[in-house]
Amino acid sequence: MVSSSTAKPARCASAATPARSRARCTTAPPPPGRADVHFDHGGFFHELDLRAGHWATDHPCRDDLYRGSYEVLDARRWRQEWAVRGPAKDHLIVTRFTRASG
Repeated sequence: MVSSSTAKPARCASAATPARSRARCTTAPPPPGRADVHFDHGGFFHELDLRAGHWATDHPCRDDLYRGSYEVLDARRWRQEWAVRGPAKDHLIVTRFTRASG
């Protein structure tokens, strides 16, 4: 299981605002490289399948749409991007992950 949490300023409409998100990935039964991603409250967020090295997914949130993409960069790094569009939101979230050494 991988758990991710972020709390950092987000720049929206030229103003920095605190942003917090938390999601939990639970690996699915075989095949390896797949996972189901859930919100920290347990609700389903989206499927994830990185066997081809990339994945695209959508998640509707009320009237807004989160369009996500994942890319495996190498054995230690991967990138996640969410383009969020709708009447309440219009921004891009980019997160880079690096596996800890050790």
